[in-house]
Amino acid sequence: MVIPRYATPLIVALACLLLAGCSQDAPAKTAEQFIVAMAANDMATLEEIVDPAVVDDVLMGVIFQAGLQAFVGGGSVEVVDLETKTISKNGNHATVSVQGDFKTNALGTSLITPVDMQMELVKIDGSWYVTE
Repeated sequence: MVIPRYATPLIVALACLLLAGCSQDAPAKTAEQFIVAMAANDMATLEEIVDPAVVDDVLMGVIFQAGLQAFVGGGSVEVVDLETKTISKNGNHATVSVQGDFKTNALGTSLITPVDMQMELVKIDGSWYVTE
């Protein structure tokens, strides 16, 4: 099959778009997964994306948070308008800016808590993990 000469730029442009879509900001995506998993008390996801060196400490914090929620009558936490952006990446280390709100619903009321923080991530065996 012969590709017409005029089609080559189109194929290159399409390939570039596909590669750009695949190369999403991996540290920022991992940070977003972490925030959403924390809000949902999703232990399985947290175990997958937290640095194995600190995962036990993080999971204990989630268990404490879930216990506190139960103590005050249950409730839920939603992540609202979350924005994550990698602000520095140097080899196997990255810093991600996280901004948004947590909406806590408990005892018939809602409380909005702003989130504005930086998270540290480390790359281990090709995958990004939250480390701090």
